[in-house]
This record gives sequence, C-alpha cells and structure tokens, in this order.
Amino acid sequence: MGEAKSRTRGYVSTVRAEQAAATRARVAAAAAACFAETGWSGTTLAQIAARAGVSPQAVHLSIGPKPALLQAALVAAVGAGGADDPELEAEVFRGMLAPDLSVDDRVRAYAASSQAVHERAGRLFAVLAQAAQTDPELAAWRLSIGARRREVCVALVRACGITGNRRTRVVDLVFVLSSTSVFYEFEALGWSGRHYTEWLVESLTDVLNG
Repeated sequence: MGEAKSRTRGYVSTVRAEQAAATRARVAAAAAACFAETGWSGTTLAQIAARAGVSPQAVHLSIGPKPALLQAALVAAVGAGGADDPELEAEVFRGMLAPDLSVDDRVRAYAASSQAVHERAGRLFAVLAQAAQTDPELAAWRLSIGARRREVCVALVRACGITGNRRTRVVDLVFVLSSTSVFYEFEALGWSGRHYTEWLVESLTDVLNG
C-alpha cells in the first residue's frame, strides 16, 4: 500500500514538474515576443501574461520579475528554446571546435552559429542594452554575456592555430565583426542572412590569414 502511494506521489510530482516547465517555456517565449515588439519600458507583466495565456501571478511564480523575464527570454532565444544554461554560448558554438576540422570549416561553423543567434536573439540583446542603463544587475549580466562571447572568439582563434602577440588583435577583430550591431547594420541595408554569413566567412578568413 505504501509503495503504491509512493509511486502515485512520484507520478504526480513528475507531472507537476512537466507542467511547470511547460508554463515556464510558454512564459519565456511570450516575454521574448513582447520585449522584441515593445522594448524594455513598454513591456509589462500583464502583457506577457496575456500572451502566454496565464495569470500575472503565474508569470511571476514561473520565472520572476521583469529582469528575470528578460534573462529567461534571452537564454531561451539563444538556445532556440532550449535549456536555462548560463553557459549556453559555449554549447551553441560547440560545432566549430569539433576535432579534425579545417580552418575554413571552423570559420563557417562559427559564422553560421553567429547568424542564427543574431536572428533569434538580436532584438532581445538590444532590449538588454536599454534595460542595462537603469538596472545594475542586468548591466552586470550584459557584461558577462560579452565576456563569454569573447571566450568563444578566443576558442575559435586558438583552434585555428593563431598564436603569439597577434592572437589578441585577431580575437578583437572576430569579436567586433561578428557582433549583433554589425549584423543589424547589414540587415538595415537589405542584406539577407545568407549574404551576411558569406561576408562574415570571407572577412574572418581574411583576418585569420592576415
């Protein structure tokens, strides 16, 4: 009898956890859409709740206040709706570090991943820049994201065999050329994602070979 009750409790607990995860994912997606459409100051918990089809209380309980909602939205967008991994950048760009890749293949993998992240999360990075002006915690988080992105650039440059004093300069160039701000400059000029990626591959190849 006790064993049966234990199994029932375990089943109920699993179902609740799955429901909570589904609600969290729905709220994060709704937050991403709202922030992208109306910016930091224009987005409210009530808007996010309405879009997610839940109550404002459920929004707060599933993720937290407005800064936490932006963080969750960005993490989900970077990972294409994936996990709440604070080191998600490393996972998204892991393909460029696969063994036995040529330099060209590493650059193409990095460029393709960069384009995908820009398209999924670029608007939210712009919102984060707005929010960081008035929220110290988000400002610090934004800096940590930049630091982790730079670590990805360092990993690419190292994997491509760049050594010595030249490495820092090359990392700087990769970091700037592959930034979201540059991506949106090209988008504003009417460039497609494919054309941007081709340009980034060519530019990074020149930098690495320079």
